[in-house]
Amino acid sequence: MGRVGGGWWFAHRIVCALLVAGGVALILLRAAMPARVGSFGGMVLVLVGLLLSAPILVGVIVRLLQPLLRAVLPIEARLAADNLIRSPGRTGLVIGALGAGVAVMIQTAGVGKSNEEPVTRWLDEVIQADQFVAAGSIASALGSWNPLDPKLVDEVSQIPGVESAAGIRYMRPSFNGTVLYLTAVDFDKFVGPSQARGPNGLPQLDKMKAAAGKEGVLVSDNFLAKHKLKVGDTVTLKGANRWVTLPILDHVEDYTWSQGSLFIDRPVYARLFDDKQIDIVHVFLTRESEAARQDARERVDEFARRRGLVTEERPALRKMVGEMIDQLYQVVHLQQIVVGIVAALGVITSLLISVLQRKRELGLLLAVGATPWQVIMTVLYEAVLMGAFGTFLGFLIGIPLEWYVLKVVLREESGFDLQLMVPWKQSFAIATGSLLIATFAGLLPALRAVKTRIPDALAYE
Repeated sequence: MGRVGGGWWFAHRIVCALLVAGGVALILLRAAMPARVGSFGGMVLVLVGLLLSAPILVGVIVRLLQPLLRAVLPIEARLAADNLIRSPGRTGLVIGALGAGVAVMIQTAGVGKSNEEPVTRWLDEVIQADQFVAAGSIASALGSWNPLDPKLVDEVSQIPGVESAAGIRYMRPSFNGTVLYLTAVDFDKFVGPSQARGPNGLPQLDKMKAAAGKEGVLVSDNFLAKHKLKVGDTVTLKGANRWVTLPILDHVEDYTWSQGSLFIDRPVYARLFDDKQIDIVHVFLTRESEAARQDARERVDEFARRRGLVTEERPALRKMVGEMIDQLYQVVHLQQIVVGIVAALGVITSLLISVLQRKRELGLLLAVGATPWQVIMTVLYEAVLMGAFGTFLGFLIGIPLEWYVLKVVLREESGFDLQLMVPWKQSFAIATGSLLIATFAGLLPALRAVKTRIPDALAYE
């Protein structure tokens, strides 16, 4: 038996090492493999390898901490820690599953925070107009489903109380086998009012001011990274009757499109692509007084109603975009809940098995004078320790996993170079929830343990 156990001990470590090493190799060699095979496949292998190695990690950590645990914890907790050492295979996999759930939650929260904060800041800078006029909803305008006559820009500009109006056209041309997001903007009518309202004058818009009237495009940073181009290179797009080659004038921060965004002065776009239509009008109202702004707002609303158009206020548009971002992560949050439920069931099952396996031990504890409360606390301490070690393991894996998703997966998929932001507030909530789940999951096994009859326990083999 010892030889078989030793063989499994050795095989377990070899399999874990091969999985982790294989995953790292896939990640390092991902450039030579089909798309996503190296980045996603490598990540999965590493996670599976770490999950399977949880019993090893738990055994090592508990042994290292055993002197400290013996010094500071009560007798019930010390018995629970000893049980973790004696049964690393049973408890380690549960701790690994709990740790994997915590890691995924932290990674998801971190990626969400690292995406949401820069995108929110960027939106607050980009959306400076007070009102937006379109033929339908804003969503239909962004999709270019109901284009407008460009004369509308001049008509809106003539409304008393309107400081400026800028027409915008959205298109989705193909490039290098992908779809880009091309935005044609009235640079001269858009930049000045936006800079006057934006924080620090929005210095990035100086690039639009410099590009006004030029036959070229500004491109997003992720476009350059995604398509491996640089300022000075050219982009060739299909126009109405011919191909149009445009030089890249400069790059800007933009999060509109994962495949890359392009910006061009609308009069130039209308001439080169034979497309004079617009999709939306950004309306900048007077800044004289709130009463004057309200009068101007009502005039724009009346103007739009007479023509069967729709107006939207800046706060409403900002709220709509924020809700779209939140909806993007709602499915992920539901997945986190499922992971938490599965982890709780794993802890319950593991502790129930532990109670059955330790029926004789628990009976002996009761026989030598241990109180039912001490037996309950022994089982509960085991649950708490499993939750603590699972949470600690989740933190060790979750933060590097977040870095990998941001700096490898998302960068390769979209070209966005997002800064890693540790979700401290969410992490604290996740850690607290993990410990509570483990503790409550231990209640049923603990109550079952205290109901053990001493004669039955002593006779149990």
